[in-house]
Amino acid sequence: MVPHLVVQWPRLGPYHVARLRAADALCRARGGRLTALETAAQDTTYAWDEEADVSFERVQALPGRSLSDVSAREVFSSVARTLDRLAPDAVAVNSYSGFDAQAALLWCRSNGRAAILMSDSKADDSPRRRWKEAFKRRIIDQFDAGLIAGSRSRAYYGNLGLPDAALFEPYDVVGPSVDGPAAVSLDEKPFFLTVARLIALKNLDRLLRAYAAYVRTVDAPWRLTVVGDGPERDQLETLKSRLLLDDYVSFPGFLQHDAIARHYRSARALIHPSLKDTWGLVVNEAMAHGLPVAVSEQSGCVPDIVRDGENGLVFDAESEETLTQALVRLHKLGDASRLAWGDASRRIIGDYTPDHFASALWDAAAHGLSQPNLNRGVDPIMRTAFAALRWTARTSEPFQDV
Repeated sequence: MVPHLVVQWPRLGPYHVARLRAADALCRARGGRLTALETAAQDTTYAWDEEADVSFERVQALPGRSLSDVSAREVFSSVARTLDRLAPDAVAVNSYSGFDAQAALLWCRSNGRAAILMSDSKADDSPRRRWKEAFKRRIIDQFDAGLIAGSRSRAYYGNLGLPDAALFEPYDVVGPSVDGPAAVSLDEKPFFLTVARLIALKNLDRLLRAYAAYVRTVDAPWRLTVVGDGPERDQLETLKSRLLLDDYVSFPGFLQHDAIARHYRSARALIHPSLKDTWGLVVNEAMAHGLPVAVSEQSGCVPDIVRDGENGLVFDAESEETLTQALVRLHKLGDASRLAWGDASRRIIGDYTPDHFASALWDAAAHGLSQPNLNRGVDPIMRTAFAALRWTARTSEPFQDV
């Protein structure tokens, strides 16, 4: 039984709301209570519209504020005060790198409440340094259970000390597609779709070069639409022109969730070329809309939801040649095969829904509450390190790769 569960995220977007609605319904059905703790109303990373129409209890620690404008100390104190008022039995904490997450974790340990880690990190996200990993083990030891993304995440947190029996999944899910894929029309101009922030790690410059080679290889090439915005947009637009792709590639910018869904319904396939991605939720979304997917091996979701030759293709993000080959192979799929791959995508992603998240979250919280050492207190080294970071940071932006 989980009497009162708080789920903490820095800011709620459409991905979070779909999960929280399912989790709230499950908690209510089992006699519990769920509260979503949103740290602030805005941030500088995603320009989501504010999710005002929610069916669950929602509390903001910093209402009307942006995380980028608030000091680390204010974030920490506001989250701690909010949890004092809510007094939950368990808190599901978004990772441990943000000051809001650290505040929630320390509050749990100081008050004898269950702390549930929510994360999709994996071992190869960045170079791992021995001293940092040793400190991470001290942090991970403060959690009572984990809600993680998949096999790579499970292996990583197992190595950091969370027992396999304390790890639950899936964490990374999206809501179901309302509509199926668009019908194939001979008059329709087919296109590949990429949805990503326009930053270096998304590998979009290599995608453009690989796509240029694809255009030179096939007859009647499909167009490429890249949805998203970010600091590399001007560079990518320049590269597009230099590669003579102005008639083939479009950058419509950042789109809200409903507008992106229309692109999923019309696209022929998703291309996800990230050099580093803890999971890749856009792959879930594309699969829910019945699309074949071509995904880089470096994306965390690959071993769990991308089945090469069944619902998509896997390529090396650092190899322009293999990316071009994936584009050509998707182009040459017949309509029947493409639709069969899309059907396989929907079938596979059927195990990664908000209801599956809700069940895993409940089980993780129940497991955490069953542990005999809830009152073990705060690791003094971790408390000191978090305090030092908090007092030296000039903003509330989370530190990376702690």
